[in-house]
Amino acid sequence: MTQIKCTATNVGPTIFSADVNGFKLLADAPADAGGSGAAMTPPEAQVATLANCMGLVIAMACANKDVSYEGMSVDATAVLNSETHCLGEFKVQIHMPGVISDRCRRTVEAAAKMCSIGNTICADSSVEVSLVE
Repeated sequence: MTQIKCTATNVGPTIFSADVNGFKLLADAPADAGGSGAAMTPPEAQVATLANCMGLVIAMACANKDVSYEGMSVDATAVLNSETHCLGEFKVQIHMPGVISDRCRRTVEAAAKMCSIGNTICADSSVEVSLVE
């Protein structure tokens, strides 16, 4: 198993910069909620990460199987429930270039099952939170 560590640091009134291995991801609250709206909200980032993850695993599988994927795009959506503060109803659409052959379809469908973000969303997982001084 691989542990992934992230540290998110407050860098502005409502802006946080998450750092994983030197790579940064900014998050902010929308202006109508008191933020500056300078970056994606965390729920938006989660949907974006789902789309990126699906795209990456599919691209790697297509490259491995010699299936054309250049120009592929991935649309991901989710519904944010304002009462429960929970994302749900995730949908992902894969747009492949050209005619979709049976080989392409099988490759994409198998690869999509390897998306760790999609699998995490489907898993019965927990988040342990502790306050550290």
